[in-house]
Amino acid sequence: MRLTPNIKIGVTGKLGAGKSTVARILAGLGANIIDADKIGWQILQEKRDEIVNLLGREVLEGERIDRKKVAKIVFSSRDKLEQFEAIVHPPLLEQLKKRLQRPGVVVVDAALIPYWGIEDWFDYVIWVDAPWEVRLDRMKRRGYSESDIVQRERMQDFSPQRVDFYVKNDGDMEALVKQVRRIWEKILREASDIGGVF
Repeated sequence: MRLTPNIKIGVTGKLGAGKSTVARILAGLGANIIDADKIGWQILQEKRDEIVNLLGREVLEGERIDRKKVAKIVFSSRDKLEQFEAIVHPPLLEQLKKRLQRPGVVVVDAALIPYWGIEDWFDYVIWVDAPWEVRLDRMKRRGYSESDIVQRERMQDFSPQRVDFYVKNDGDMEALVKQVRRIWEKILREASDIGGVF
């Protein structure tokens, strides 16, 4: 019986690049996916009182934290962003690290991997990229304005310090699937060759 390799993969890139689409393709190939956005959403609710104390009750929708309302405030103030990140990022990273201990091929879907400086947590880092116009169109369809996107990227500015695989995602799904399959096969081949990750 062939053993499943223990491999940790980070999938990252700018807003609207298509990281989650790449992660879904990897899931279809057999990877276990950890969605950092979902963990972040849970932590927002767990840290509700601290966030309200910092940003005010206008970030609430009913009794729950509204992410878009939070984003409007924190991405317009460097000071507020840093205070907000000090509340949310440590428990988020703690959860990520814990979940990365799962056996098998584990993929973390997270835009901020380079921003957090955790690229060394992974055996492989996949950088997903797309032209600005394509990214802008995708984000607008999710309800963001161009100024929202520009402001967010300016406030959380980062460049990858390490990229093992580069994926171009310009909207051609067939080409995207082929790229991801090639990467998957190469990773499994290398894992088989070095042996120690099994």
